[in-house]
Amino acid sequence: MDTSRYPLEVFWSDEDEGFIAVALDLPGCSAFGETQDEAIRELQDAIAAWAAAAEAVGNPVPTPAARQEFSGRFIVRLPKILHASLAQQAKREESSLNQYLVYLLTKNHESSLQSSMARPAAPNPPAPESPRLRQGTAEARSGTEPPKRRMTPAA
Repeated sequence: MDTSRYPLEVFWSDEDEGFIAVALDLPGCSAFGETQDEAIRELQDAIAAWAAAAEAVGNPVPTPAARQEFSGRFIVRLPKILHASLAQQAKREESSLNQYLVYLLTKNHESSLQSSMARPAAPNPPAPESPRLRQGTAEARSGTEPPKRRMTPAA
């Protein structure tokens, strides 16, 4: 069994004063380490033990989730009135509707991530963070040109 194929997440735990690594496909499978690397190494042993325990009692062992690729495009259906309102606001912001929606989605998503994953900085160097949206632009996420002027959410 290749335990390194299971997707994982590593984060700092103030309570444990160390890093916790979690195997995302195996419920309850986690490990501790004083460094991120140590937590990941320990998780490989935990994955093997988790699989052995599941097999011993006749439970299936999930296969590692396949890495999903994303095109950067999706279709959204919305009420006509909302579509019109968003288009008008994008025009006021001198931006395309697409770029304005990327801005709104990114701003809300970043805010959501910050509130749900608020953790103090780790004493060891942290894992690389996702690129942050520059003030008022969506270029960091979308790879498109920045808006002509700073956008502000509609009231």
